[in-house]
Amino acid sequence: MNNNLIEFVTKDGSRRSIGPNDIKGLRFNFLGENNHIVIHEGTTFSDCSMSLIKDSYIEIGASQYLINKLYLFANQSRIEIGTDFSCWGVEIRCHEPKCLVTIGNDCMFSEEILIYPTDCHTIYDITTKEVLNIAKPIAIGNHVWCGRSVKIMKGSVIASNSIIDLGAHINRPFNKENTLLTGVPAQIIRENVNWSRKSPFDYINK
Repeated sequence: MNNNLIEFVTKDGSRRSIGPNDIKGLRFNFLGENNHIVIHEGTTFSDCSMSLIKDSYIEIGASQYLINKLYLFANQSRIEIGTDFSCWGVEIRCHEPKCLVTIGNDCMFSEEILIYPTDCHTIYDITTKEVLNIAKPIAIGNHVWCGRSVKIMKGSVIASNSIIDLGAHINRPFNKENTLLTGVPAQIIRENVNWSRKSPFDYINK
């Protein structure tokens, strides 16, 4: 596999190398070498895939929830997803070398979500030739609920216990926890909030 390594981490912490066809629901497309993928035991994938150029590191923590239609593209980049992540359709594109995307534990993402730490193509000043849109890391905290059709762009920070309304466009740091974000570009519309995976009816009657 051209020095590409897929490691499977069991619940007791032991590691073993596995093949690209050994994880049901997760496809690997290696386009180069020296890529390192770490998958933790206990996670169920459905219609997920990774396309890796070279020298990239991907780690996905164990999850008790389904990870559906997660697509990762990485080139000399790093993507880390914590434990108990779930989604219905997320695309993370790290086209530019040294891109970094981190997602914390217990995050729940809907579908049609784009996470882009790079613009993929160059914008430059005509006079100076200075590149104006270099990649910037994206950091998402623990217990973040991301609604449908959200875009999270380079330089974004989303603090733990945040809620992102459907259709929001995140393009800057939001470092305050327990907030509700909405709009294009996103802004905080409510503070001192949190969320649960339970429906409102079940939460009220728990």
